[in-house]
Amino acid sequence: SHGENSTAAKPGKDTSATPPAAGIAAPAENERFVVKVGKFTIRFGRIPELLLLISFAIWTTRFLVENLELTYPAALPAGLFLARQLQRLIAWMGESGPENSEKNAKAT
Repeated sequence: SHGENSTAAKPGKDTSATPPAAGIAAPAENERFVVKVGKFTIRFGRIPELLLLISFAIWTTRFLVENLELTYPAALPAGLFLARQLQRLIAWMGESGPENSEKNAKAT
């Protein structure tokens, strides 16, 4: 067993299927407003979320500049970071939503 290659395919195992990438949601089959341009996929259904995140980043940046007296170049990365954290929070809350409660109940 020491000389065996542990990465070699074992008989009976299907190695053609690759596991999905972590953190990337698979698109729904009936999802509308999707445009494929080469290797890029544009989902117009996510524009409201994008606008929310951009406006939150701008609002946070202005808040930091006005109230904490940070300079704009220092406040902008902080605003973008907080917007990304908001996006992660929204995604985390969506994973444990009512549509996934059956899946979460089976996992426990």
